[in-house]
Amino acid sequence: MAAGEIRDAAIDMSHLERYTCGDAQLLDEILCMFVEHCGRLVARLDPSLEDRDWRDACHALKGSARGVGAWALGDAAAEGEGLIGDLPEKTVARRKKVDALRAAARDAVDHAETLRARAA
Repeated sequence: MAAGEIRDAAIDMSHLERYTCGDAQLLDEILCMFVEHCGRLVARLDPSLEDRDWRDACHALKGSARGVGAWALGDAAAEGEGLIGDLPEKTVARRKKVDALRAAARDAVDHAETLRARAA
């Protein structure tokens, strides 16, 4: 698989393999935690949140995503972190970002569930 293909996958399996060393049970545990954590964090995202709460939710989602190699989700969450302060039309920008985050999270969670099923 070429480097671009790995980066384009919802979850970078080579990134995960460095941490799991082929241990299917550990892979399943990490992916299960990611799926649960991702769901909770995405549910918290509301464009009307106070800046600190918004930034904290995006930051936590970024860390969770990057931990499993869900680069697109992590990058989208990193962009979301910046939607604070006195930005013009901040709520509109956040609404668009929530839609993008939900789509990226759906892709990453679906991929995680596929990987878990294959490992079982």
